[in-house]
Amino acid sequence: MTLAKRRSHCRGPFEGGARFGPAHHGVVGGGDCEAFDTRRRGPLLSPAVRHMENNAMASKNVTEFNESNFEQEVLQSAQPVLVDFWAEWCGPCRMLAPTIQKIADAYEGKAKVGKVDTDANRELAMKYGISAIPTVIIFKNGQVAQKFVGLKSENDLKQALDSAG
Repeated sequence: MTLAKRRSHCRGPFEGGARFGPAHHGVVGGGDCEAFDTRRRGPLLSPAVRHMENNAMASKNVTEFNESNFEQEVLQSAQPVLVDFWAEWCGPCRMLAPTIQKIADAYEGKAKVGKVDTDANRELAMKYGISAIPTVIIFKNGQVAQKFVGLKSENDLKQALDSAG
């Protein structure tokens, strides 16, 4: 397969024709394009992104929210809650992960911080109008206080949590 054919093969319906999505090369792997590493059965990633991917939920202060615990952990929380809507295949989501971890550690005891995997929790994603990821929503008293779409700085997210607190 020529390089031109490989590139067109990988184009998909994801944001602006981005090459990678949840089913890139299917479940088994394939490994037919230059952006695919057959040993890892996934897209080639820089060492920094691979580190972020491997440590996406590494912080003890980052809670995994899902459809079964969202009501109790987020909507009924007395503290402000930062919720990161993300997906494993999303590069910008992996880039945001260290920022979310830092915030979780800095706000321990003052706010809850957690993540919702949009692929595994589609009902929550639909309920909160998640059309692009990463999306970070700050909840206060069970209500949406602020919503951020795309990569945001640590300071922006901290300011939103402070204003919700």
